[in-house]
Amino acid sequence: MPPVLTEEDKKAITQNACLHLDMSRNFKRARLAQIKESEDLYFGIVPKQLKNPFNESIPFMPGFVDTLLSKLDDQPEIEISSKRESFYKITKKATTHFELESSSPLPHAKWNFKDRAAKKLAIFSGVGIHKLFGQSAPFRMNFRTIDYYDFHCEPGAGAIIEEHLFCGEEGIYKTREQLIDGAKDGYYDAEKVKAMTEQTTQDQYKDNSDALNEKLNRHRALQLDPATHNFVGQPTFRLAEFYETWKGSRYYVLFDPLTKNYVRVSPLEEIFPSGLYPYKVWHTHEELSVFWSKAPADDARPIAKTINRLGNQELYNREKVNRGQRMYDPEMVHDVEALENDRPDGLVPIDTKGGRRNIANAVHQFKHGELTGTIDLISWFDSYAGQKTGSTPGSQGVAQKDKKASIFFGELQQVQDRLGLYNKSYRECWEELGYQFIQEDATHLTPAIEVSMLGPNGVEFEELSAKEMKALLKSGLVSIKIRGGQADARMR
Repeated sequence: MPPVLTEEDKKAITQNACLHLDMSRNFKRARLAQIKESEDLYFGIVPKQLKNPFNESIPFMPGFVDTLLSKLDDQPEIEISSKRESFYKITKKATTHFELESSSPLPHAKWNFKDRAAKKLAIFSGVGIHKLFGQSAPFRMNFRTIDYYDFHCEPGAGAIIEEHLFCGEEGIYKTREQLIDGAKDGYYDAEKVKAMTEQTTQDQYKDNSDALNEKLNRHRALQLDPATHNFVGQPTFRLAEFYETWKGSRYYVLFDPLTKNYVRVSPLEEIFPSGLYPYKVWHTHEELSVFWSKAPADDARPIAKTINRLGNQELYNREKVNRGQRMYDPEMVHDVEALENDRPDGLVPIDTKGGRRNIANAVHQFKHGELTGTIDLISWFDSYAGQKTGSTPGSQGVAQKDKKASIFFGELQQVQDRLGLYNKSYRECWEELGYQFIQEDATHLTPAIEVSMLGPNGVEFEELSAKEMKALLKSGLVSIKIRGGQADARMR
């Protein structure tokens, strides 16, 4: 058990969390700049060019991202089992409870939507991050997807989050009333909450402009500005939640990054008896020593930029061919405005000096050679990217002539095998979520809840309690199996 914390200990842990937050922000800033460039291409934002008036975005990146997202596994089903027969009914009830929670349409649930959101974030960043935690009285299981802009962890600690000395997230908003109620319930430090709510100058606007406002890039790309349209009508505090390793033990810290004051500091076991972080992570490109790893969008980004450049060059060249520069002989053309006016059936007076000068010499059109092969080159880039990333034209629904069915389905199998690299890490993450789910049931199922099961007499209702889940965990014979997705599809 960790030692009892003094006020000096809590301040020291909070100070560490503040330093770690700043360090993590600086560490991943360059990586976030790369991700932002991919996001800009997805939203159709192209940097202006000095020599080309055309600034159009050809939607290669949106097609790549959306097609890849559609090919990743759907949210899997989890089967909880045990090698001991006496736990058979308990594991069946636990599996049923997981199915009920993960399919719930309630706002705190929506697991399918949050799962899709994590996959999309992973395509841009290479990392999908989930958070699962329960609460008692009344019981509720909370499932969240954490944005890579908000998440922080130890630089250089590697892909396995449990090996990090710290991790956490920022951007946690609490109203004044939520903090005061939390202090009354004994969850927050009453003195710290009182000092924060009375001394901190917070108005009725939600702070959307902190050090990591890059997150608002997605809104700006759609011509939305939440930073200046943030009235919420009540004082709101922007906090950070970190999990710190200090003197060999893990601690939970909820603090204000601006004032560096904590709201709560407590041993992690008080919140999560397993002592494990609530975050579960999967990677599209696994690197043992790198957490912020490569992403699928990193491969697509240079191709998207090249296709945009080729397309805009073609548009500019076509514009010059159709509306290029001309020169005229001022001795023959006196009415320049009539020459510039492209009205239908317009007349331009030409002075040929009584027929002594050729009318063809009055105006000269500069010639521009056509850019041949642009379409073929763009098509090649599109096809090449699909072969290397798993988003082929065939998988996007593009019909390809003269292609035998065996070749077409062979390509689909290659796509499936390619995506299997992503899905392996993804399914392992869901196995960890299954185990975390059991831990949360063992902590918060007081009182017991009823779950429906199919029995010999039809649908029956059975109680599932924290005591049963604790016994299951204590046995050490828990097994988590993943059902559904590509693995099952290949077996059929």
